[in-house]
Amino acid sequence: MYQPQSRDEQQHDPYDGQEMSAEDYLRLDRASTTVKYQYLDGRARAMAGGSIAHAHLLGVMYQLLGEQFASGPCHAYNSEVKVALADGSYVYPDVSVSCDISDWNADSDIIHSPHLVVEVLSPNTERDDRGRKFARYQATPGIEEYVLVSSECFCVEVFLRLEDGRKWEYRRYDQPGQVVALNSLDLQLSIDDIYKGLPPRR
Repeated sequence: MYQPQSRDEQQHDPYDGQEMSAEDYLRLDRASTTVKYQYLDGRARAMAGGSIAHAHLLGVMYQLLGEQFASGPCHAYNSEVKVALADGSYVYPDVSVSCDISDWNADSDIIHSPHLVVEVLSPNTERDDRGRKFARYQATPGIEEYVLVSSECFCVEVFLRLEDGRKWEYRRYDQPGQVVALNSLDLQLSIDDIYKGLPPRR
């Protein structure tokens, strides 16, 4: 996910943390040319960019999923597209997939029926991606699968919603050669392809 702004950046952003209606939030976010805002608990939350590793993994996941759906019926979306959640929040996942044809609209900037969500973990966002944000995704009935991709180590975690709608199955992939199963979409991705070309740490 996009990282929260630093304290200095927040102090210079008069809209960060401001309470507003969903309609006012959408007007703010669409008018902003330099900052993305999410809408959480009735407040606009300014977001900042991530690391090179984060950007690389985001791009790879978007490309790999996009290639799978070149002819539809599902479509992959990158972090330029907002997702509407059941609790009234608007968030910018790193990658999302929708299989609802009504979301495939060139004039829209919002996905209303997400099926799968991917977040690339970083030290500043991991706690939220595993906690409050995951809870919001769990409360959105259409989201069937949640994927966490670490930018710090060789690891992909998958949470699959089970048939009762409340329980989730957990799978972890952290070995070369493993195949990451995205069962809600009947897809398989090579973990080697996900981490291929990742810039070295210095």
